This record gives sequence, structure tokens and C-alpha cells, in this order.
Amino acid sequence: ATSTSHLGGYDLCLSCAEARQQTQNLKQPSCDCGNKLIAIMSFNAYPNTTKISCNNCSGVVDGAVWHCQKKYHKSHEKGFDLCINCGKTYAPKKGGMLSWLTSRQ
Repeated sequence: ATSTSHLGGYDLCLSCAEARQQTQNLKQPSCDCGNKLIAIMSFNAYPNTTKISCNNCSGVVDGAVWHCQKKYHKSHEKGFDLCINCGKTYAPKKGGMLSWLTSRQ
């Protein structure tokens, strides 16, 4: 079966291509709201914002970041972002193996 979604190909801006390159071999993490996070550059995450912090480790992110496209959602009213390192091991607070394990105790 072949995919028809990008038969003519598609282009990425330089910043999106850089974020994709840094995360292409990583598993795509999920947000607490259930949405899959996307890899983008931190300066593209929110309008008029140049610095963002990781919701897990609180470190300032200047570069590629895992970002929730729902931005200001009821489960994360100030947005949701993970640094690349935290994205490797993050387990959403709702759903996933961590929730299953803790619910069984």
C-alpha cells in the first residue's frame, strides 16, 4: 500500500527541518491531554515568545522542543512543551503504562 498524502512531496522551513533532524530517530511522546507532541523550534512554539521552559524539568529550551499543538488546553492552560531529553522518557499523566501501574496499587 502506498501513501497518497504527499505524492508531490512537501517542503519544510529551515527551522522545522532542523527540529525534525534532531528528533527523527526518537519516539514521538504524547501530551497529558492525549495529543501527540510535534518537534518544532522553540521560537516557533508561541507567538511573541522567545524563551520557553520544559514542563517536566523546568529547563529553558532554546532549540528543538516537543510541543503540544493544542497550546492552551484545560489540562495545560499555559501550553505544554518538553525538552528533547525529557521527551525521551516522559510518560503522560493521563493514560500510558505509568498511569496503568499507579492505578493498580
